[in-house]
Amino acid sequence: MLTLTDQEILIRNSVFGLAIYGKVDAVPGANQFTVRQLAGHGVGKFMGAINPWSVYVWRKATGTSALPQGQLRVITNYNNTTGTFTTAAFGAVIAVNDEILVVDPMLAAALAGTEEAYWQTFGPANVQIDNAVTHGVTLFDPGGGIIPIADITPGTYTIDRVRAGVLANIVAATPSLVVNGAVYENYTFLTADWDIGDLFIVTFTGISILIGGTTTDLPPIQIWGRIVMEPDILTAVIGKPNIQEISFHFIAAAASLVNAVLNNDGTAPLYAPNPAHSTDSNNPALPGVALLSTINFEQLGSVNIIDIFAHLEWQTEITVGGGDATNSLSMIQMSADGGATWVNMTDLFTNPNAIMTPMTREGARAFVAAITAGINQLLFRLIHYTDDTVGGPGRSTSEAQMHENSYVTIVYRKS
Repeated sequence: MLTLTDQEILIRNSVFGLAIYGKVDAVPGANQFTVRQLAGHGVGKFMGAINPWSVYVWRKATGTSALPQGQLRVITNYNNTTGTFTTAAFGAVIAVNDEILVVDPMLAAALAGTEEAYWQTFGPANVQIDNAVTHGVTLFDPGGGIIPIADITPGTYTIDRVRAGVLANIVAATPSLVVNGAVYENYTFLTADWDIGDLFIVTFTGISILIGGTTTDLPPIQIWGRIVMEPDILTAVIGKPNIQEISFHFIAAAASLVNAVLNNDGTAPLYAPNPAHSTDSNNPALPGVALLSTINFEQLGSVNIIDIFAHLEWQTEITVGGGDATNSLSMIQMSADGGATWVNMTDLFTNPNAIMTPMTREGARAFVAAITAGINQLLFRLIHYTDDTVGGPGRSTSEAQMHENSYVTIVYRKS
């Protein structure tokens, strides 16, 4: 008379010869397990360069649903004498008394659908002109582990612009960059192609990943965002006499503060932008721009600078993340020719702290001799970057904000 266990084994082994049930007796080595009752099926029975069989973990001995339960891996070696199988690595080690199915390639193709790859996008939704920005897709296996670079086909990316409802391609299909666990691109939104208010669409196409010998093709993945400027101050200088003075605060004209009442005594000041601007730039020549302010002199002649008094307060912090940065580096700069050249107003603030740390600089200088004739020529900005030496996504970031009390007073002569 057959026992229940015998009946179960017969039932499980009768799926038209496409699956063979077994219970693990031993784990002799890495990515190996032994099922003695499955010895003797024939040398090379389960292996093959074209259509190898696979192992599906049907049930954990612990009764839980933890990995590798539900995972499928290709058989790379089978010992006919001992019943020892070698497979591609599972999300967790197979244990003694785990129950498995050795499955035919046709059934394995169906079971492969039970293992899903997980992905999520990364990168800022708001970007600024002339800033280098990274967008990409992080790739995970069902256990939450990142997909190794050898198992990723990165495909290509495109970048499109939407302006006044019209779609235009800016970056044609370009090979995506790839690291362990991610596919990404790094792009600078140049003035020649982008204006404030434009929408951008980054589309990743052709990404495929290999999990347990099965290739999964991901659908096209899109990341949307907008071109912004944080914030813009527009002040007109008009009237006489010939020598004039103008004062302005860096963030007072930000839309969020125009109608805001004063509600603090200086112990809890406002900062802009809020939340803080973040950048993973490690290039002083292409820094992150936390705040950009523009002063518009509405007159035709040149503006000769007599004196500039500046009271400048800002704060920064460093987030090491997956990089090796030790400092956030920041300073305030000005331009008198519409951003063609930049002059340092402050020395470099080197901040090693992982919490917001304030910096103040105050004093009178000329900085520049004159402001170029025309509109939007006088600019001020807070820039920052890190000293990270690691490339790609996941490296260190710097965060920066400008204090609401920051202001500049300019004494000038109009020609």
